[in-house]
Amino acid sequence: MQSVDALRLVPVWVDPKHRVATAKVLMRGHGLRVLAVMHEGQIVGYVTKATLARQPDGLTVEELMDGPAEPVDAKMRIRQVAALFVESARDYAPVFKGGEFLGVVTSTMLLRELGQSHDPLTDLSWSDRLREWGVEHLKEGHEVTIIFIDLDDFGSYNKLYGHVVGDAVIRLVAEGLKASIDPATDLLVRYGGDEFAIGTLRLHGDAAALAKRLKEDVSGAMLPGIEQPVTFSVGLYGGRRSKERENTHYAATLDNLINLASRDCTRSKPKKGAASPPPGPTVVVESIVADESPGSITEVLLSVNGQPSRGYHARGRVETFRSVAEAARKALEKTLPGRTLEIMSLEMASDGARGRILRLQASLVADGARREFDLARPTGSDPLLAAARLVADAFAGG
Repeated sequence: MQSVDALRLVPVWVDPKHRVATAKVLMRGHGLRVLAVMHEGQIVGYVTKATLARQPDGLTVEELMDGPAEPVDAKMRIRQVAALFVESARDYAPVFKGGEFLGVVTSTMLLRELGQSHDPLTDLSWSDRLREWGVEHLKEGHEVTIIFIDLDDFGSYNKLYGHVVGDAVIRLVAEGLKASIDPATDLLVRYGGDEFAIGTLRLHGDAAALAKRLKEDVSGAMLPGIEQPVTFSVGLYGGRRSKERENTHYAATLDNLINLASRDCTRSKPKKGAASPPPGPTVVVESIVADESPGSITEVLLSVNGQPSRGYHARGRVETFRSVAEAARKALEKTLPGRTLEIMSLEMASDGARGRILRLQASLVADGARREFDLARPTGSDPLLAAARLVADAFAGG
């Protein structure tokens, strides 16, 4: 079970002289039911949502606050704090880390966390916690990226050394991953038998840097007495969307992020004896005719190995850049009958200093061989051109 600092604590407080109206605004804005009262850097009491509910806004907080409660350390396990609450009949407590106030933990927070499924081997939550966490942050408009981790040749540990060593491998990787993340922005879960997943609020570039550090610092660890190093593959997918989906689709969005990160992880695994893909065509985007109206027809003119080819797509209600991608796909498939492309995902995202990018998840079948791609291009000033070029990149072999 994780420590208390993994919970979503909010370090907000009010001064004793602040009005009840101020406390109510802070509680509503941060979704809190208990608020610390601080004066000159010291906690002097607390006010609860229930206490303030029917009080006049003009009263001061000190007129209604309860006395201070004994603090808990941020590194205490959640089960330990829950047991402390039961023993002392407490409902909340301040949390400190090295003298820094992190927020107030409540019994409701603890019950919610204890209700999650839990892996006793690694002391991590399972994937349902990641889904709950991800949906909460997507609803709040946060950027969410998933890092998917899959151990390489894990079955060989169990076959060569037995399941006890296999369990030790899982624990070794879990501890290394725990030490590498920041609970303020990251959530680590055990996803499956030899799989882990990290949900992170970092920008896509920072998330990619974290994935790289995991490969450098954690993968390759050695168990005492075992000659085979512990290695794993990492996949990454995420980023802020330019247009959020309907509220009812947040869970589907999160599942899609996990699936795409898992696919990226699979693609990054070392290929054993994989055949080289056939050489790709030379594709030039000559012109694009696209209309924003839902009933319009999108036209893309390409030059494929020097030969012109036009593709058309009825836009319907899809984004204009997706319609351009479909028209480009049809133009290429018409000219290259041995190749077909399935566009699984095409989304606009923000990537920090690079600005907006288009990310394409696609599967290409060429001469009977299937190959999957996760490609990205900065949109610059022309996202439609970027969409057509992404499809051309996929047909050309990435």
